[in-house]
Amino acid sequence: MKKDFFNNIGLITLFIFTLFFIKLQIINNAAYAGFQRSFSFLINVILFLSLVYVGYACYKHFLAKKKQK
Repeated sequence: MKKDFFNNIGLITLFIFTLFFIKLQIINNAAYAGFQRSFSFLINVILFLSLVYVGYACYKHFLAKKKQK
């Protein structure tokens, strides 16, 4: 139970940071323009890693269900 809780905390933290960077990218303020350009690659990497993590978590979940049967 404790291990699943910490895995979910990591996933939630990853989503929060991803949403934060997406929010910064959406803002069309001139003050953030340079910041957005410098972090656009990082945003794409974070999105890709979050998708990989979600896929792995789902795979692990269904694999554990299959082993219980």
